[in-house]
Amino acid sequence: MAMTFVVVSTWTAIASANIAYRTVALTGNRAPGTNFGVFSDFSAPVMNNLGQVAFHSYLSDTNVVGDNRGIWSEGSGTLAIIAQARPSGGFNAFGTTPLINDAGRTVISAGLIGFNVTPSNDVGIWSKGSGPFQLIAREGDPAPGAVGVSGTGGSVFSNGGLDSPVFNAAGQTAFHGIFHNAFGTRSGIWSESSGTLGLVAQEGDAAPDAGGATFSHFGGIGTSRRVVLNAAGQTAFRAHLEGAGVTDSNNTGIWSEGSGALRLVAREGGLAPDAGGAVFYSFFVNTPVINDAGQTAFHAQLAGSGVDHTNSFGIWSEGSGALRLVAREGGLAPGADGAVFTGVMAQLLINKNGHTAFSGIVENGLSGIWSEGSGTLELVALKGKAAPGVDEGVFDRFDSLAFNSAGQVMFRGFLAGAAVTDSNDRGVWVTDPDGQLHLIVREGDLFDVDDDPLTEELRTVSTISLLGNSGGEDGRPSGFNDAGQAAFLLGFTDGSEGIFVATIPEPASLALLALGGLLTPARRRRV
Repeated sequence: MAMTFVVVSTWTAIASANIAYRTVALTGNRAPGTNFGVFSDFSAPVMNNLGQVAFHSYLSDTNVVGDNRGIWSEGSGTLAIIAQARPSGGFNAFGTTPLINDAGRTVISAGLIGFNVTPSNDVGIWSKGSGPFQLIAREGDPAPGAVGVSGTGGSVFSNGGLDSPVFNAAGQTAFHGIFHNAFGTRSGIWSESSGTLGLVAQEGDAAPDAGGATFSHFGGIGTSRRVVLNAAGQTAFRAHLEGAGVTDSNNTGIWSEGSGALRLVAREGGLAPDAGGAVFYSFFVNTPVINDAGQTAFHAQLAGSGVDHTNSFGIWSEGSGALRLVAREGGLAPGADGAVFTGVMAQLLINKNGHTAFSGIVENGLSGIWSEGSGTLELVALKGKAAPGVDEGVFDRFDSLAFNSAGQVMFRGFLAGAAVTDSNDRGVWVTDPDGQLHLIVREGDLFDVDDDPLTEELRTVSTISLLGNSGGEDGRPSGFNDAGQAAFLLGFTDGSEGIFVATIPEPASLALLALGGLLTPARRRRV
């Protein structure tokens, strides 16, 4: 028992000091691929499983008026510019966060300017690997497979009709889009899963397993990503119905291609598994989530037998091989001192093992994060509980949750306490493969931005931004990968910014080094 205690205690004490940090880019530094341009303002980075990042940045001192926006990627093995705004013609602006897969291929949404560019064709989606850009879809171009309200073809993507894409390990994209022809305007879901861009579903199509009802629209209002996509090219989405047998109590459902063909996963009015005879009343988020096994998970509200305001919300998952309840209001919240779930459960994610992670609310308004990463649902962090690596504060709330195939979670936590101020109340935490929670970086830290292990350039952290809301297999952008690396954007009190990647050592390896007296200082460190 004594030896076990020493190992665990040693790991807990030294873990944060041995996290390795890598500087990807800093404001004021030369921006690769530009004429005298230097980085001036970053977006939060996205990262693949090789630890390669991609991001949007503005430039200063470019010597070209207006030529101050670009996308950079490490997909080629080194940081390189892959797209730059050109006021004389070409890309004019960049939309959402770029996406990068494990092959180093990057997908961007961008606006165009130049000859023959009009408001009806000035936005598109492109992908790029080692060669030139490949167009995926553009406003004004034919919408493959789409038909108009009369059943006539000739449909094209509409102005403002291309939503943010999702992108998988196979280099395939999917997106929600709006198209029009002489007979009207409709929306649909497109995917490259067949090798070329093809229609998955559109308004007016018969909805599988819906008794003759048809799709009326997809996702929800104001949603940038209304579809998710796994490595097998399978999509999942929420859709509304109209037509035969459709009422206000059964007009929404979740569909997935996880079994190889588009199928209904769950529908309003349908019996909810493990809910004592209750039925699904609504699906109150805009998309489900999916993993590479084609298993989905989603939030829902219940109605019917035994349902009231204390137990109406829950999470269901196909991760066990069949749809089952993961957590429900009124149910015991693991690790929360006997409290039960009492509020909406959000930020739902699923990994390749069919395990879920999510944030939720328990009694007395306490928010927390729970994960099935170990195989059973366990508490990761809870409001009011001690925050590892912080002596003078406790957790207050959470956002930017991410989840990987090893069951590790990453999140941004907000702190409360007598010594907590606006200048040190946020940080990033990551669990290691053994479930231990570690502080990666916190506002107010002195952070060394110099990659040279023999020198230091310390700056005080003032802001932290990162991309969460992905399980790593749903096609959405994430700053967390299967190797347990976290990518994030830091702002500093001197007005500078930087993009960094943190790597946590394997717990077993670190413990052995500690026992053998072989620990060496990390190449980078928080101070």
